[in-house]
Amino acid sequence: MQDRQTIETLFRRHYGRMLLTARTLLRDPEEARDVVSDVFAELAESSLKLDMERVESLLLVSVRNKCHAQQLSAGEHSAEGRQHHLR
Repeated sequence: MQDRQTIETLFRRHYGRMLLTARTLLRDPEEARDVVSDVFAELAESSLKLDMERVESLLLVSVRNKCHAQQLSAGEHSAEGRQHHLR
């Protein structure tokens, strides 16, 4: 589990760029905020030893990966809907 002060510092420093990345990928402000919040929640619970010189990269890659996973999941749901509609 990460130190609360560390998470708060990372949040203040990196939230804006993380949110911009998520909004660009998802094109949905609400989903973007959820993704960024999830990344911070997972980071807070993790036992990773953070390299503060590379933490921004870790955060942005985490956001990107979550956005892509969400897009894939949404694509699967819409494909299922199309298949159901064709029946």
